[in-house]
Amino acid sequence: MLILDTQTLIIVVSFIYFLVGAMTFFAAVNSQHGEVLRLAAFSAILGGCAFLLGLKTTNGRYWGELAVWFSNPMLIVSTALLLSSVRVYTGKRPRWNWVLIAPIVWIGLCFWEPFISDVNLRVILFSAIIAIYSFAMINTLLKYQIKDIWKMAPMYFVLSVHGLFYLLRILLQDTTYNFSTPLSLSVTAMEEAFFIVVFNYSLLLMVHKRTEKAFQQAALQDELTRIPNRRAFFEDAKKLLQSSNHAGNPVAALMCDLDHFKLINDEFGHEHGNQVLILFANTLKAAVPNHGIYARIGGEEFALLIEQTSASFPLEVAQSICQRFHALSHTNLGKLSVSIGVAFSTDVGYDIDSLLSKADDALYHAKRNGRNHVQTWPLPDR
Repeated sequence: MLILDTQTLIIVVSFIYFLVGAMTFFAAVNSQHGEVLRLAAFSAILGGCAFLLGLKTTNGRYWGELAVWFSNPMLIVSTALLLSSVRVYTGKRPRWNWVLIAPIVWIGLCFWEPFISDVNLRVILFSAIIAIYSFAMINTLLKYQIKDIWKMAPMYFVLSVHGLFYLLRILLQDTTYNFSTPLSLSVTAMEEAFFIVVFNYSLLLMVHKRTEKAFQQAALQDELTRIPNRRAFFEDAKKLLQSSNHAGNPVAALMCDLDHFKLINDEFGHEHGNQVLILFANTLKAAVPNHGIYARIGGEEFALLIEQTSASFPLEVAQSICQRFHALSHTNLGKLSVSIGVAFSTDVGYDIDSLLSKADDALYHAKRNGRNHVQTWPLPDR
């Protein structure tokens, strides 16, 4: 029969906690989610200290009581810090009262002799606290990303196992099971080691995926106006044109160019011009339907691609953009207007370059004929 050396195992578990904490803390350096990772790192380091403090539990009453007084509250704080890291990951602030109230209650109960002398009572309370924290973390994540639950499957798994493990300890208190045996302590220590490794790995994986997604979004977003950029437009346009062509739905391309933008920059400065660009981007957001795409494709030029739900719909959208933007002229940004060219797939086909080229021809025809209005392609005969 294999006999587990509890003291050696606890040293190994402490080392694992310290190693995981150090690696997580290192990962937090220069990370966009540094606070999330630092909380998890401090949790692991504190947990390692708690296990070392409880190392001599079996060597005498003094050390045993010291572990009850301090080691267990430290493990509770360690788990509460993990809950705080999960809250920060989901965009919430840590609740420090959740971190402190449970260990304070625990230390207060340590002044009560029946609590100190009853190991089963202590196991029940400790297990209940850890289980509550574990399921609270699951609840926080579910509220945050209920639609993409499988993306966090490793985290849900390890938190469920951890919570259920401590619930099982509560259920066993009505049996003859002895929580103070070396085997029981060894099983708990191994479960804790499994938990801290898988939890922090899952957290690092979640942070990595979010960072990767943020970089992908940044590569497809115009930094100034916060709307899609040229690259994103052509990627989305290709998909929309393929699906529309397959379904036989006509589409329209719109090219927009802000009127007299160079004069605005020269007279009022580039900061003023940037505000005009942002204002027009917001106008597009309000005017473009959900089944349309739009982007800033360069300078003061913007492009749109919308499904032609009716013969007049693209022109209605274009006129709405012109009117909305011109109506903002009363602001301190000066006189504002935009010229728009429109080309239809029924005339040009479903090639994005051809659509934008013809819409661009119509746009500059509008520029030459007074600006602040919409021109369609084919152009009128001279």
